Amino acid sequence: MRAALLVTEHKLACKNFEALCDFLKYLGLKLMDNDLYKTSYGYYEILKTFSEVISSTLIEKIKQSQYFSIIVDESTDASKSKELL
Repeated sequence: MRAALLVTEHKLACKNFEALCDFLKYLGLKLMDNDLYKTSYGYYEILKTFSEVISSTLIEKIKQSQYFSIIVDESTDASKSKELL
């Protein structure tokens, strides 16, 4: 989990995740016995889980807060179609 978090925090490519996991194993860190987590599917499942945990944590903080704000922005995509973000 820390390896996936490191990759996301430093905006490293998914393709570097397997090499990072191999290096952590080399250093003696105990990782899962199967290598499924080192696949693209496993990597994105980890990111999805992080996203869900972070989102639910933020939602709980917003619910407990007395005040909050919403930021709305408009962006134009490659097809020159305007999107509301």
